[in-house]
Amino acid sequence: MPAIETYARTLARAAQMVGGEKDLAARLGVSLLLLTEWITGRKAPPQRIFLAAVDIVMEHSLQQETAVPKDGAATRPLKSNGG
Repeated sequence: MPAIETYARTLARAAQMVGGEKDLAARLGVSLLLLTEWITGRKAPPQRIFLAAVDIVMEHSLQQETAVPKDGAATRPLKSNGG
């Protein structure tokens, strides 16, 4: 997968997680027009922007892993053997 496609997909996923492209643009401190160019793959974002989007995706993923299921039981990480 070409890097620009990876950037675009990551930014699009981050936008979904924060409530949309407008919210992501505000969170990243960039214009909506510029963010749209990155999400559509017309331009590659600066590394700091891409890494900020990766952080958002990872943060959201971690929150999902530790979320309380609908039955109310808290999820717990698996215990390792010997540790």
